[in-house]
Amino acid sequence: MVYPKIEKKDFYYIMTMADTDRNNFTGTIEALRGFAEYCEGSRECGVIVPPGFYQEGEVLETAAFKESYQMGLSIQ
Repeated sequence: MVYPKIEKKDFYYIMTMADTDRNNFTGTIEALRGFAEYCEGSRECGVIVPPGFYQEGEVLETAAFKESYQMGLSIQ
C-alpha cells in the first residue's frame, strides 16, 4: 500500500491565485473535495479562496489572511 488509510480528518482549504475570477477556483476545490469524499469520516471545515494575488506577501494585510489565521487558531 502506498498510503495508509486516511480517515476521520478535518480538511481546510486555503489558496490564492493571480486571476481575479473566483469561479476559476472551482476545479481545484472540487478535485480536493473529490479526494476528501473517499476519506471515511472526514469533513470539510473551511474554505478560503481570495482571488487577485500575484506577488509574494501580497495577501498578508488582507481580510483573507486574518480569516485564515483565525481559522488556524480554531483548530484543536
